[in-house]
Amino acid sequence: MAQHIFILCLLSSLLFVNGIPFDFFQLVQQWGPNICSPAGSKCYAQPQPMFTIHGLWPSNFSTVPILCPRTKKLFPQGKVTSLEQHLNKYWPDVISGKNSNFWEHEWRKHADCIDPPFTIFWYFDISLRHRMNKTYDLLTILNDAGLSHQTHKDLISQNVLDPIKNATGMEPGIRCNINGITKKLQLKEIVLCFGNDGTTLIDCPSFVSNTCTSQPKFVWLLPQQSSVGVPDYP
Repeated sequence: MAQHIFILCLLSSLLFVNGIPFDFFQLVQQWGPNICSPAGSKCYAQPQPMFTIHGLWPSNFSTVPILCPRTKKLFPQGKVTSLEQHLNKYWPDVISGKNSNFWEHEWRKHADCIDPPFTIFWYFDISLRHRMNKTYDLLTILNDAGLSHQTHKDLISQNVLDPIKNATGMEPGIRCNINGITKKLQLKEIVLCFGNDGTTLIDCPSFVSNTCTSQPKFVWLLPQQSSVGVPDYP
């Protein structure tokens, strides 16, 4: 009997997206200047030195983010018109400057298949609410911890993870890439994780944070050390 109750509780904790177990969301925020500096990546203009939204990705605890099947449905951008001012600021396409194309890309790739129960307005609105929540302001948290993108200080993952965990109470994730100019490992993205209701902050599982350890240390480079030119965003 106890085993049956446990199984029912486990099943009730999962949200199923097209039959796929869906446990939590990754809210992925990217450091724009470092998106533009890997070899081959160029931005249409110098990105602002701030964390902006890459995407909100439905995921489960045992694998990579869920990818939605491709459909020919039109992207209902009109349903997020009231959010566009904030989307342009906090969810820009730093590579090509085609913001609405970026929103459509993220919606189709990660979120079209969660509607229902989650609508397109909810998806973009909740992402903005988290990004604009002062408790989750990554740049302020890191600055208050004595970290700044205006230095070349060598970092280890815990230098970034610990201040965010102390401020939010939950374990974040961190990702790095290689700077095409300096060839050094650099900060690329920070991830906050939310339960399958999209609102409850939770600890990110270990697989979310796994790309800043291939070298002993990484850096948070000056925004000028990025590549501006012909964009290559698809």
